[in-house]
Amino acid sequence: MPRDSNGGTSGLIRTVIVLLATGGGILALLNYIHPPVPVGSGPTATVTPTPRDCKIEGAVYQDDTDPKQPIPNVKIHYIPNQQNARVYLTMTGPSGKFRSDCAHISSKDFPLTLELSSPPWQGITSKTGETEPETGNPNINIYVSLKDIDNGIIRSRISRMAGMSLR
Repeated sequence: MPRDSNGGTSGLIRTVIVLLATGGGILALLNYIHPPVPVGSGPTATVTPTPRDCKIEGAVYQDDTDPKQPIPNVKIHYIPNQQNARVYLTMTGPSGKFRSDCAHISSKDFPLTLELSSPPWQGITSKTGETEPETGNPNINIYVSLKDIDNGIIRSRISRMAGMSLR
């Protein structure tokens, strides 16, 4: 600290007293003793996003039979919103049922179009006309028509089952 001509610190004390007397001195004194931390230089808080609950589950059935028969070993891919690349999602089990968690899929990729494939279909795939929302859909049946497979066409449609669970 600088000393006045008498060798003391009376100049600093005089300044502190004047600042306190004028009303804004307390804040000035506190800032002198403990300077504020500049914005962006202190510790930063980490925000953890809330996990999204998104499940797609249901079953795949042959639409051309009566009664409808489950189709096992159908690979289900999703096509992100307005894109062409497909991404594997899940596969039906022996009873034609499937279940998948879609919480890992980015929000920007919704709504999803589902694409189905199976080894007996010899490379022919079927895209669902309906899309799945970001919340997923825990109760869907997908009906696949194979009657035009010889012409390279497989049709599929989604039926949503309100209030039912496949668990």
